[in-house]
Amino acid sequence: MGVRAAWTAAVLAVLLAAAGCASAPEPVPGPPQSERASQLNVEGVAAAARGEYALALLKFEAALALSRSVDDRRTELAALRNLAAAYTALGRLERAGEAAQEALEIAAEAGDHRAEAALWGMLAKLAYMRGDAAGALGLLDNAARLDARFAHADRGARLNLRAMALLKLGRRDEAAAVLDEALKLNEAAGLDGEVANSLRLRADMLSGEGRDDEAAALYERALEIDRRLGRSSRIFHSLYALGRIALAGGDEDGALGLLDRALKVALAAGLSEGAGECIDAMAEIYAGRGDDEMVRFYRAMKEKVERGSGPGATGPAAGEG
Repeated sequence: MGVRAAWTAAVLAVLLAAAGCASAPEPVPGPPQSERASQLNVEGVAAAARGEYALALLKFEAALALSRSVDDRRTELAALRNLAAAYTALGRLERAGEAAQEALEIAAEAGDHRAEAALWGMLAKLAYMRGDAAGALGLLDNAARLDARFAHADRGARLNLRAMALLKLGRRDEAAAVLDEALKLNEAAGLDGEVANSLRLRADMLSGEGRDDEAAALYERALEIDRRLGRSSRIFHSLYALGRIALAGGDEDGALGLLDRALKVALAAGLSEGAGECIDAMAEIYAGRGDDEMVRFYRAMKEKVERGSGPGATGPAAGEG
């Protein structure tokens, strides 16, 4: 579709899913510092899941300090992976890279091949976020060698990212093939969130090629999964994309209904950029109809969103009036 907010949501869906927090290792008898560090990791993961990244960072930093105080490398590894994921979510890419690199060294030393592959993937995500798609592919090659040798169940997540990097480099045919493989692996592993990511990325490709009917079917499948998992930014992405597809097909009322649903999700979830995209699209439809009152309504709402003063007043139901 080439729409900024929708693409941003899709990118973050893949980047943050595969850069997910590592929680804590399985509990083993140890000193009280290790037990407390493990608990802090668990608490931090819960905070991150709620979007409370500042609190999560405090938990993970405390877990890191405690684990290091007793040379508990397993719990230190978990804390570093968690810190890297939280820093990534906050856009603090340099700090994320430092934590991921430290974690990678521990994982390699310990022979933890699954963590090692995941961390190569995390470093690849950071390269992608910095705009270095070619560098991301090189880092993913390191993960792929481990994935090929040990058949890690989560390797489909890294294939999703590989497809994104290939798309960035204009290698669309390769990206499509990689996404097809990613979808198969993610479905086989029961990784529903990654299945949705694969579907959504493939739908974006199809929509960009003008194959809107095929794209819509995949967006619907991704939407069903994301609703079940409660992933607001992904729900927004699919609803917004479906609205644009409806509009391209001449169904203005259907488009307004879908865009209104996407707008409600964006406002409730604090996705201000996405809300702005929805408002602009809806205002454009009403402008085409010559409905100046509704255009003014949505322009006023856009101003309130940009000022951060909330969603604004509730207007007529989309598609009415």
